[in-house]
Amino acid sequence: MSNTYYEQNDDEFTAEGSEETKSLTLTKNEALYLSDSITLLFEHTVEPGRGSVPGRNFTPRAGIPVPLELMRKIGVAVLVSGDLGNKNKTATIEVDVDELYLLRECCRSFIKVESATYALPGPDEELLGHTLLRKIYSSMLERYVGERSFIETLTADVKM
Repeated sequence: MSNTYYEQNDDEFTAEGSEETKSLTLTKNEALYLSDSITLLFEHTVEPGRGSVPGRNFTPRAGIPVPLELMRKIGVAVLVSGDLGNKNKTATIEVDVDELYLLRECCRSFIKVESATYALPGPDEELLGHTLLRKIYSSMLERYVGERSFIETLTADVKM
């Protein structure tokens, strides 16, 4: 696959449908990181002068307000991936494309983990932020990456 920019019509991209469900498999550290990075968005009925507010003040670790349903999904991932009987130490949750965009906002590619604590880069740590970003983008863009790969395979022998 080449590194050229893949242009896509924004209308077609957003029309993909936020109702499409994707599976996202998270490790224990990824689930904990996402849990620490979100806050509950309190949603009010639509009234003039009223809006939605986050459950706690924004901080570097809790900067993304999310709906209750997404917080529940992340909570399930924390419980399942941390279960002592879970040999894989992973949990798979079903999320829609809109939720993937929210989770993407939590990720920082430079975040690494050492001994289940968040740390800045070092030699033997897990690239937690990068791994999460790749999983989320892979889920969000799987159709486009697949089409691009298919077209490049078909045209690999074409000489211009």
